[in-house]
Amino acid sequence: LPKISHLNLSGCTDVSPEMMESVGQACVNLTCLILDDIPSLTDVCISSLSSVCPQLETLSLLYATHLTDSALKYISWNITKLAKLSVEGNSEFTSAGISSLFSLKKLRVLHVVDCLRLFDDAMQAASEHRCLQVINFTDCIRLTDTGLHFILDSPSAANLTEISLVNCVRVGDKTLKAICSNCRKLICLNVSYCENVTYHGLSHLHELTALYMLDLSGCAVNDRAANCIWHASKISYLTLSECNLLTDAGLEKLSKLEYLKYIDLSYCNNVTDAGMNSFLYNQNFLSFLNLAGCKNLTNATLAYISSICTYLHYLNIAEIHGITNKGIRYIKSGCSVLNLLVISEKTKLDVKTVKKIMHPCPVDISQIWYD
Repeated sequence: LPKISHLNLSGCTDVSPEMMESVGQACVNLTCLILDDIPSLTDVCISSLSSVCPQLETLSLLYATHLTDSALKYISWNITKLAKLSVEGNSEFTSAGISSLFSLKKLRVLHVVDCLRLFDDAMQAASEHRCLQVINFTDCIRLTDTGLHFILDSPSAANLTEISLVNCVRVGDKTLKAICSNCRKLICLNVSYCENVTYHGLSHLHELTALYMLDLSGCAVNDRAANCIWHASKISYLTLSECNLLTDAGLEKLSKLEYLKYIDLSYCNNVTDAGMNSFLYNQNFLSFLNLAGCKNLTNATLAYISSICTYLHYLNIAEIHGITNKGIRYIKSGCSVLNLLVISEKTKLDVKTVKKIMHPCPVDISQIWYD
């Protein structure tokens, strides 16, 4: 076993401290260990592991529900070479345990997801950290702008390339402004369902000249905010699902994103055919388009797509009642490289008819069923 460098024990039912010690002693070159979904994993197991595996660089502990802060402290004391750590779905971890992780000087990637007892005070320990490149605090709903500023004002901020704050409902424009000012290497930003993110924070997006992926689903994105988004001109992947303040005027601004390959506009209920016409005018290289639930769209939008988006691989038109078989014929005539077309029940489309229209094109037709 000395040649093993990557080991995945996820789902194992009988994990003991003795087993963890044996793994560490046998796999002397182990650098990556995945221990997800193991109910029997305890603090003592992590203590045994950390004492014999100081060389670990990547460790994943998703849904290790019996671990406590003690486990995180054993990791921070003993696995000093750790560069990537992922924890998720643990209600026992608190600020005390999370804060100890910032003593890991080589830590570059930190995923702390759905830890409801993580508060702002834990972030203070990150204020001197220098190596963080990726942070993910998805569903850590106690975090606020106050806590995050310790990371965003730290030496690590200049090195951050990915930030995910999904559903951090207490985070708002102050955090976004700090990200834009201090994280100039940022490539991916996800602040979806951060309801306090508004135009005022988004107005600083132009400072993120390397930004490639942006997710603002469920945020207060209005037409003024859309005008700010297009100034981050290198965006290729944009998700604006459930942005109900966005109208045709905002879509026209987004048409200026000349590198766009992927856009999700699902459930943007104020978007119409006219707005889609303006938006699609310059989107010749779009490969992914999700329009599910855009209730005001009709066959006219599919006509625009057919004439412009000749490189489209994915199209989702589920829950759009204004689209008929005529629209599908438009798609067949212009989207020759389409791989997947998503429709839904209770509309004017059905799988059998759509497949017949699209024949002989090699397109997978997926139908979504709703209760």
